[in-house]
Amino acid sequence: MVKEQIIKHKELVKSIFNMLEINNLRIISQTFAELNFFTENISDKYLKNEEFVRELFFYFFTFVMYYKSNSLEELYKLENNENKKGKTSIFREKLEIYSYKVLFGVSFWKKFLRKGYLNKNELEKYIENTSFFRKRVEIKENKEKKYSWEKLLSIIIEKYEEFNEEEFDKLIINLKEEFNECREGIEVPNVLAKALKIILFLKEKNIIDINDQELEDNIERCIKKYKNKLIEHDLNLDFLERQLINVINFNKMFKEVEFERVRNILENLVRKINKEIKIIKNKQEKKERKENLKQLFSFIKKEDYENSEIILKEYEQRPLFTETEINLEISDFSHKSLSLLTKILINRYSNFYYINNQPRYCFYLKELDFWNQFRKKLEDTLNSKELSNLKKLTIESLHANIVNAIQKLEKCKEREIE
Repeated sequence: MVKEQIIKHKELVKSIFNMLEINNLRIISQTFAELNFFTENISDKYLKNEEFVRELFFYFFTFVMYYKSNSLEELYKLENNENKKGKTSIFREKLEIYSYKVLFGVSFWKKFLRKGYLNKNELEKYIENTSFFRKRVEIKENKEKKYSWEKLLSIIIEKYEEFNEEEFDKLIINLKEEFNECREGIEVPNVLAKALKIILFLKEKNIIDINDQELEDNIERCIKKYKNKLIEHDLNLDFLERQLINVINFNKMFKEVEFERVRNILENLVRKINKEIKIIKNKQEKKERKENLKQLFSFIKKEDYENSEIILKEYEQRPLFTETEINLEISDFSHKSLSLLTKILINRYSNFYYINNQPRYCFYLKELDFWNQFRKKLEDTLNSKELSNLKKLTIESLHANIVNAIQKLEKCKEREIE
């Protein structure tokens, strides 16, 4: 399917090569190989959507090829919206890419390019939250009933004659109430941004009475309200930022309005809320990881390799063995189940799997404490005189492979410090 899509979009790919002036065959070949790896983590149901695939190819080839021939510097410029002379990102200059429009968000591509990190479940959540597939979580509004900001926008643009002064003043009062109370629907980022556009315009004209602190408090209230929706529907963090950052670019219509104040408010709040979401999601992931690890050891004890593999597959590129408080007794394992754990360890810490020129096991740095603790348990058990000869040999083999895994992780740790 991917080969067919490449042929279909070959002109797009060619144009990216040309605009970025990349003609190194090795880089081009590597990029196609990585595309194959990347798309293997995407279900066919998404790859059947040609508009999505075109968008994906555009950003994938742009960022991956440029990174392979240069560095992440241009992505940092793009993310930070640098526009001083000589500092504007070439992505913006040559391909008219803006940070708030980037598919999956700039931070996703930085993580993928710098660390080679890619998880199928996480990637598909990003995909589901794009405009191509996103389920509408916004409140469905009655089309007959318009927000106050919509009616005010009509008046401001061209329809003065359709409203009288009394109605106009009432709409302003309603708008302020809707905003102050963050009424149902206005917290949705694109609606909030549009309402802000009108509020800022009317504030500048001294028509609506709202001070800077009220403005900041109300924006924060609405963003926090939407934060709960993000968590409830498990949307990715960049979705909120990309939607809200659009308000910064709303000065094209009302040039007399000073947007710098709101821009600062939004950037600070988005950063703050994203941190809060990240903490919540980290707690959720920790809980899920702990349950999965318990389940994995349950399968291992039953010598159930097939179900063990299902869990391990999900954690191929992220740490799993991190919960040191899990109570594991070596005596609960048979020599066969210990052999299965050895087999899992050998495969997980194999030298054969590389991503972005680094061993895959370097993604497992957080497993270091777990394996050190498990190693000590094995050593205590080996000092016991109650072991059968077969079980002793099995534990010694597992111990040797755990020591090997620890040494590999220590080397990854040293590289990261460098």
